Amino acid sequence: YQRRVHGVKMRNANVVDALSQLRLGGAGGQGGDLVLRCNHVVLMGDMSYRVELDHLEALSFAMSQSYDRLLEHDQLRRQMSHGLLPGFCEGSISFPPTFPLVPGTDIYAPETARVPSYTDRILYRSPANDCMELESYSSEIAGDLLRGSARHRPVAATFRCHVQRPYLHLFGETATLPQLMVMFDAISIEGYPGSVDKPYLVIHSGFSASPALSQVGRWEGLGATSNSRAGASRTLPQSTALGPGSSAMNRGVRIVWSKSQLPVLLADVGSMESLLTHRLVVVLKDGSEKDNEKCLRGTAVLPLHTLDPASRSFDVPLELLCGVAGRLTGSMLVTTV
Repeated sequence: YQRRVHGVKMRNANVVDALSQLRLGGAGGQGGDLVLRCNHVVLMGDMSYRVELDHLEALSFAMSQSYDRLLEHDQLRRQMSHGLLPGFCEGSISFPPTFPLVPGTDIYAPETARVPSYTDRILYRSPANDCMELESYSSEIAGDLLRGSARHRPVAATFRCHVQRPYLHLFGETATLPQLMVMFDAISIEGYPGSVDKPYLVIHSGFSASPALSQVGRWEGLGATSNSRAGASRTLPQSTALGPGSSAMNRGVRIVWSKSQLPVLLADVGSMESLLTHRLVVVLKDGSEKDNEKCLRGTAVLPLHTLDPASRSFDVPLELLCGVAGRLTGSMLVTTV
């Protein structure tokens, strides 16, 4: 039992380490969790999670194609149900375990220490309104793979992904584009479990047509100056660190930013419908930590299409290290100037 628990912790740590070390364009940790900044993410490979059954029982289920019975004891499925990799999905598995095979065959190795398991997986994460559909999820061995030395059955997935074309005005900068405005009433972090000595926010948006912002996709400035241009991220001082949150799930710190401390974002897009295809990425950092990566305390994604039109409110998870570290809540208004 202790060996199994240690193995699961090690595999969880490997997943966290792999995703937390992702880099794009040399930005490091300045933009928060890179996974949350991408519209579509596919995570695939030998994740090494096992089926928690003895060898003969797992082999019996595999031979009888009782794959659901195997998946009831799958470590990855259990860990995801307990909060690992929030937002990630996996297709329905209707194929045999992918490991361990006798090299060059489709036969499981007769090793009692290596239970037939689904070690090779493809997970994906995509916003609900972006229409990324899984069309197939399968595993087959054929051709050169049967003559090779691989001990893993390959897994393949096919996706159909809708690509949103950015709004571009026919006459570029010479034309006057309709302007939309995003105003925050308040933002709070609820139930953060750790300590944040000097919390501040960085808000990233990506709906500007300004050439000056197109290279980096963000602009950082100090203070809470209003009328910040679209495409900006604003570094904002923290208002108040209060006591324990009231939620049973969240018994940690509550951090609040008032309307006067939050920016007004102006968006040069053609219509409200176009703006609502975008989202904001809100990053919580600790100003007492000078290292750009070590200062990260969580990242939240705020899709504009999910706003409640009646209350203008939002409540989304604050994610850190492949888990949920609290909630980002508040309210905002999206309107024309």
